[in-house]
Amino acid sequence: MSELKVDKISPKTGTAMTVGDSGDTFTVPSGATLTVAGALNVTGTTSLADGTVAVAELDIDGATDIGEAIVDADLLVIDNGAGGTNRKTAASRIKTYVTGDNSIDSDQYVDGSIDVAHMSANSIDSAQYVDGSIDLAHMSADSIDSTQYVDGSIDTAHLGALQVTGAKLNTDAISAQTALTAEPADTDEFMVSDAGVLKRIDYSLIKGGGALTLLQSVTASSSSTVDFEGQFSTTYYTYMLFFNNVHLSADDDFLGIRIKLSGVGSYHSGASAYGRAQTGTRTNGNNANTDLQTGDADYNRLPLHNGGAEQSGDWTMYGHIKILNANQSDYKMISYQTTCGFQGNNGAENTGMGFLSQNAEIEGIQFLTESGNIASGDFRLYGVALT
Repeated sequence: MSELKVDKISPKTGTAMTVGDSGDTFTVPSGATLTVAGALNVTGTTSLADGTVAVAELDIDGATDIGEAIVDADLLVIDNGAGGTNRKTAASRIKTYVTGDNSIDSDQYVDGSIDVAHMSANSIDSAQYVDGSIDLAHMSADSIDSTQYVDGSIDTAHLGALQVTGAKLNTDAISAQTALTAEPADTDEFMVSDAGVLKRIDYSLIKGGGALTLLQSVTASSSSTVDFEGQFSTTYYTYMLFFNNVHLSADDDFLGIRIKLSGVGSYHSGASAYGRAQTGTRTNGNNANTDLQTGDADYNRLPLHNGGAEQSGDWTMYGHIKILNANQSDYKMISYQTTCGFQGNNGAENTGMGFLSQNAEIEGIQFLTESGNIASGDFRLYGVALT
């Protein structure tokens, strides 16, 4: 074998140089380097040992674009098992690998692409729900029962009209409430069904005309006087005073009343301020009755009985007074009826009228005795409605 050692081989100017003939083989021994600084144009088949071409030597950017979608039959090169063995693979294998179990996270989903057909049973819990994302359109009928409600979450905004029936009301809906211990005020409201339509109505429209309205109650207990003040107004034209089971502390005493008028400041007690006319009947202890007739206009109070002073002990006094013109500016007039006991262990009933010769509205009524006090008894003032 001949050996030629030169530093440079150059072709003749303007010509191409051929090295060897067809069938010849040029060998670059191990350890030697063949450097090509210019362009290397290979027109035949080139056989390179595995691993001799680095990835960096591949000019992908310079390749012609495929110009169409990748299909299952398109081929790709893959390092099989990462061991340096290159193999071809169809694009269909890539699709199968990418869509394997647990291989895709939520970022790869197309909006709206996950439907019921692509979810297994019980695969989503409440932690995956976006706040407010569950609306009526996403709930099936009868899918929520009362155990899912948050306590207190059902308010009037979540109840439709006509949704609460009588069957839903507890039996203690009324009885469990705080009791009203006095007559309702005129503006207190009740609920009624007006031909099937629920409406409210003020107490003033249902309490009825002419009814007695309790204004004040007083229980006497060794009381020098029993007074009723601050109750008289234009709301009522007539007033009724009832006294029951009244005991006077002393025998031979009399029960009477005085009147306070507007602007005066005290109860009238002049020697001739009051007048009265009275009739009645009493027992006389001899299996007979005695008629009582009295009339006078010089009292410093209005006595409510006569024919003998009222006896204490086993006797009690009952009666009522009608105040006729409390809100008028003319003389004040009353009518009355009393039942009582008196001296000699006898009983009497008295009916009469009285007046105060003063012009003003009434501000107060006072019960009092002549000598002792009112030991006990119940007194009640009522207003009589105008209509």
